[in-house]
Amino acid sequence: MITSTGAPFWSGPKRAPKALKFNIDDALHLEFVLAAANLRAEIYNIKGSRDLNLVKKILASTKVPEFVPKKGIKINTDENATKDSAKAPVEPEQDDDETIKKLLEEIPPPNKLAGTKLQVIEFEKDVDTNFHIDFVTAASNLRASNYSIALADKHKTKGIAGKIIPAMITTTAVVSALVCIELLKIHQNPPRRNEEWFRESSFAVLRLL
Repeated sequence: MITSTGAPFWSGPKRAPKALKFNIDDALHLEFVLAAANLRAEIYNIKGSRDLNLVKKILASTKVPEFVPKKGIKINTDENATKDSAKAPVEPEQDDDETIKKLLEEIPPPNKLAGTKLQVIEFEKDVDTNFHIDFVTAASNLRASNYSIALADKHKTKGIAGKIIPAMITTTAVVSALVCIELLKIHQNPPRRNEEWFRESSFAVLRLL
């Protein structure tokens, strides 16, 4: 695609994406399928599995239709026009009624949904067995692979997704040391063990620091 200035659209800071072909032997591809399938199963109260051999066996017999781009779709390469169109009121498409009708027809009747109960999954970054960070890591790394961006490990992803702000090592060390000192004082079981004694000794430690 060429922009209005005559330059290639995928040039300069814009990275041209590349399509990824699913590979059953690629660990990243398997991690994505494993995490996504288990999360979806949890929504429907279905017991999941961590057996990669089982996942591979199912994938080997799964036929996914080849993606075919829609015809007649033109990508707007003029950024200014995109900004202007974003401000303009959105006109409803003429075939909205047909789309809604088709979606309603695809919904199973209520009697076929009897006993089905869905549950909401709340994002929790600190549980390593719930597939939440696994899914985010796999999905973001696949997206990064599309654009030839360096991949991130699970630890880095957890920090970004959880908005974890690293603390200063010195501050953490001082606080930990003070807590240990308080524990030692309790363990010593001094004869004059009262609130005033603990307060005076804590101030003495702070003066030394």
